[in-house]
Amino acid sequence: MKGVSKNMAVVVRGMDRAMESMNLEEITKVMDSFESHFEDLETATGYYESAARDMAVSEGQAQGSAVDLLVEQLADEAGVELQQKMGPTPVQAPPKEAESGNAVHDDLNERLRALRN
Repeated sequence: MKGVSKNMAVVVRGMDRAMESMNLEEITKVMDSFESHFEDLETATGYYESAARDMAVSEGQAQGSAVDLLVEQLADEAGVELQQKMGPTPVQAPPKEAESGNAVHDDLNERLRALRN
């Protein structure tokens, strides 16, 4: 990475000299060199980002599995079966309070209508 930075600095200096002389051929050569170094830098950056992402994912998976093992071990010591092994929790019907809430709402609307008349 340091080598790429040094090469980029050399290319920039070359660009400055080419711009001073305004020699089209020299400017083209320097720009081609700059593009080549820039592509090398993009490749290296992509490699480092990919390696860092892969490392983070593998560490996250390792930590997750270690946590799962610890939870399972603690549950075994306490004599508790894990929820995952018992199956899904049964879903109960919602309480009837919602219906009575509508009745209260209707009653209030009736009282409001009576007051308005």
